[in-house]
Amino acid sequence: MRFMLRSLLALILLMWSAWVLGCVNSTAPSGNSPPTDAADNFSTNGVCSLPQQVFPGTPYASLGGGSWERWGDSDGELDYGCEGGRDYIKLRSDPMVEITAEYGVIGGPRTVHYVSAEYMATQYAGQTHEEKEARRQYADFCDRLSEKFYGQKLPPSFRKRLLDESTYSESGMANEYAERVGKGYVNLSSIKNQTKMILLDVHFFSSEEEYKTYKDE
Repeated sequence: MRFMLRSLLALILLMWSAWVLGCVNSTAPSGNSPPTDAADNFSTNGVCSLPQQVFPGTPYASLGGGSWERWGDSDGELDYGCEGGRDYIKLRSDPMVEITAEYGVIGGPRTVHYVSAEYMATQYAGQTHEEKEARRQYADFCDRLSEKFYGQKLPPSFRKRLLDESTYSESGMANEYAERVGKGYVNLSSIKNQTKMILLDVHFFSSEEEYKTYKDE
């Protein structure tokens, strides 16, 4: 009888140990999980509403919206975008300066090929404090998009070029600069003319392959 009790107790302890071990293993994070691919964050299901998600409480939150639909007639991979939303806003408009921002997405039926965030400022009487502040907010917006797509902000070198007027082209042809961010790529086009017009356009790509294929589209 005593032997049977000891055996039963040993069996209960063994089952309890197995249950505890199973709970630990099921809740402990796995160190072998593969990193999330940037392409996972370029889903056509949510890309149209990203400005509101990433930059609430700012004018940029009114950009985007709508649904992923066909808008043009091309090769089938560049004729889809966010239809029914808002792709353009005025950030400031007065006799001294006019500043606008745009948000656009281009892709195919099931794939986003790039996201564009554009900024344009025209200063009628020279450099203004308001324009510099607006440009910094635009850079912050691009940072938030980068965090959403790649899990990290734009590299300091990229943000510096985004804000530094000395790197903008004055020749009529935009200066182009591209840099890897995580597993993705970002591209900057920048131009400034003598009438104090500044045009900046940042394109976000999910991979180097997407960048090489669609950077000029």
